Amino acid sequence: MPSQDVPVVTLSDVDVTAAGLVVTPDYAGHVVEGTVPQKRTGEHWGAFPQEFVTFLEPMGTDQFWYSTGLQSDWTKLPTPIRVAVAGTTVKEPPPAPKPERADPTNAVTLPPAPTGPVAAPALPGQVPMADLPAVGAPDPTSYGTSLGPVSVEAAAAVDDVRLASARASHTPWVVGGVLLLGAALLLLVPVRGRVAR
Repeated sequence: MPSQDVPVVTLSDVDVTAAGLVVTPDYAGHVVEGTVPQKRTGEHWGAFPQEFVTFLEPMGTDQFWYSTGLQSDWTKLPTPIRVAVAGTTVKEPPPAPKPERADPTNAVTLPPAPTGPVAAPALPGQVPMADLPAVGAPDPTSYGTSLGPVSVEAAAAVDDVRLASARASHTPWVVGGVLLLGAALLLLVPVRGRVAR
């Protein structure tokens, strides 16, 4: 981004004392325009200066500096700026309250449990589910459990299953590679032809 002078914060009602100062930058109720519409209602709505938000628009980070209606809008509030004279302590303002989390109001509905065995389509070279030995009936009272425990015998029966690509012949690939290598070597052989007149 090209260098540009823009105001990052605006400070109002700064009270400078002998110990220093503590001031929170302006934010609450400040209206801006950005790449995402600003939420202008609720407890934590506001923004940093418009010039600063506009400067951040090309980088897509402008919406992090003003209220957009997210639950995290309270985290966008500016923290106090503290300036203390050497050897003194400035009085800390009370921290901003964090909003309490609301319980979800939408109902959660689970899909119905399967009523029978569910068979996936067989892939090439895969033993179809119908050809495998039975391993137990589904339990309709248990959601997400459609098969019982797999026995050692059932696992041994499918031990030889291999993917179709593992059984495929590699001969066409070898022949193709040899032909490509031969073509490349032909390009290296000098060609004696007619000389242009």
